[in-house]
Amino acid sequence: VPPPVKPSDQLRGTYTWSRGTSRTMTTVPYWPGAVGALDPRRHYWGKSDRNDFVFARTTLAGDTTLIFESQRPHALVTQHERDSVIAALRKSSGTELDWSQTPGSKPIVTQAFLTDEGVVWARVTTNIPGATYDVFGDDGRYKGTAVLEMRPNAFLNPIVRGKLFYAVVHDELDVAYVMRGRLVDRPRE
Repeated sequence: VPPPVKPSDQLRGTYTWSRGTSRTMTTVPYWPGAVGALDPRRHYWGKSDRNDFVFARTTLAGDTTLIFESQRPHALVTQHERDSVIAALRKSSGTELDWSQTPGSKPIVTQAFLTDEGVVWARVTTNIPGATYDVFGDDGRYKGTAVLEMRPNAFLNPIVRGKLFYAVVHDELDVAYVMRGRLVDRPRE
């Protein structure tokens, strides 16, 4: 069994291990990643890899023109979830890794995309089944939260056109479908 990989030998938020002459890298489970998107006016909307909900709009020249944030709480990683990802990594890596790097909370924001109007949709982690998006106007003001029963593919950004939401979803056999849904305003309870 190869020795554990020291954190100093790794990039922040990654596990790296060697087997023979090959070297493998994967992200630390539940590590927050940077997310962002380019709007039609060529502004970049992004969030750093810290586990917070602070977005900045910057020009391509690097000037920050707007910052906004949400006070959405963290969703905690359960002991079962932590044990499951550690067991899977132990099996695939064949080595012990620095499990202390695994955060105790899930990333608040996991995906972001923009509509043609520059509205920011940030996919957030909750304990609600399906997918939850916090929606912000191009001025950074909170517009509401959209909760979907389906879980859109996390690697393909959905598309919002007016009140229609299009996304790729997968069924229990991993068959991909394009889902179209109508966005409905509901009164707050």
